[in-house]
Amino acid sequence: MTRLASERVALQQHIHFLYFALMVLLVMCCALWYGWQSAPDNLTVNIPPDLRHGAVVKPGEYAAATIQAFTFSTFREVNRWEEDGARDYGEKIFAAQAYLTPRYRQWLVDDMNDRAGNGELQGRSRYMLELEGADYSEENVESLADGSWLVHLRVMVVEDLGNIEVKRVAVHYPLRVVRMNISPQKNIWGLAIDGYPPGMEEALIDDPEEVGNG
Repeated sequence: MTRLASERVALQQHIHFLYFALMVLLVMCCALWYGWQSAPDNLTVNIPPDLRHGAVVKPGEYAAATIQAFTFSTFREVNRWEEDGARDYGEKIFAAQAYLTPRYRQWLVDDMNDRAGNGELQGRSRYMLELEGADYSEENVESLADGSWLVHLRVMVVEDLGNIEVKRVAVHYPLRVVRMNISPQKNIWGLAIDGYPPGMEEALIDDPEEVGNG
């Protein structure tokens, strides 16, 4: 083989290599473009309250403190009737519907109708206070086998009729919380209250002082 022929073969091999490298780059660019297009616009990362020893967090994972904070803030708002429960209860259910499962929302509507029928809402205001010593604790949040959580809320329920206090009781509310990523714009938590688990319901706390000592 002459020198010219050898150089021609070498040149063709180099061109083939460049074509191969170009195809590899094209495939990589397509893969990167697909990954960029399929990546979520927003990632929810939950930071635990105690960072003294550091923390490893992953998108989509929930700390127990986050679950309890969501449950308490949402449940308290549904049960906050500023002036008249006959009007405020329904408005609160509607305002919080993005944070409630359809099942629990219907339960609340039925509860509202029952209370209204018994004359328990007209002119009545209500609010909830967290019991002293019942703030965040990992024991208040149980992870269930189906990926949901059981949250134990212990609060003081206060109701007024006009300017007269008619109720002040300590109550334990066991509430099931589930993931519900329907609309990040309407529900930034990605969680929803699903009401009482089967076989459980609210219960009065006989001695509220024992909550903080237990």
